[in-house]
Amino acid sequence: MKQYSSLLYAFFLLFAVVTAGCKKDKDTVAPKSTGLVGRWDLYQTSGGIAGTTTDVATGTSELEFMADSTMNVYSKSKVVDTRQYSVRRSTEPGDSPSAKLIFYIAQGVRYTPQYIELNNDQLTLKDNIADGFVYRYRRQ
Repeated sequence: MKQYSSLLYAFFLLFAVVTAGCKKDKDTVAPKSTGLVGRWDLYQTSGGIAGTTTDVATGTSELEFMADSTMNVYSKSKVVDTRQYSVRRSTEPGDSPSAKLIFYIAQGVRYTPQYIELNNDQLTLKDNIADGFVYRYRRQ
């Protein structure tokens, strides 16, 4: 009996040592940042049938992307829309392997995706339609 209790004690001690060093995993996983997280100020639009380019005054139109895949659309510093977003690789025929699209969903409405390019503090969104517009933003 003494041998059995010693074996049980040794097993318990080994179990305690092994599990004491384990870290408990969190139930929630933080979403990956796409580099978009933050606030962006629209400074220029171009395109359309006429191919015009228009400079936009600072603070006129802004986008704010959050890490939880929500975004706010601002007009003159006031929130005018809140949406969900996701960024995915483009599967459009003829697109480069690095091409990405951003998808928006707001109150059950699905918007036409836009091509997205991110270079340092410059964000470019391009309409995914003929004669669409290009929107250029600076990180705030």
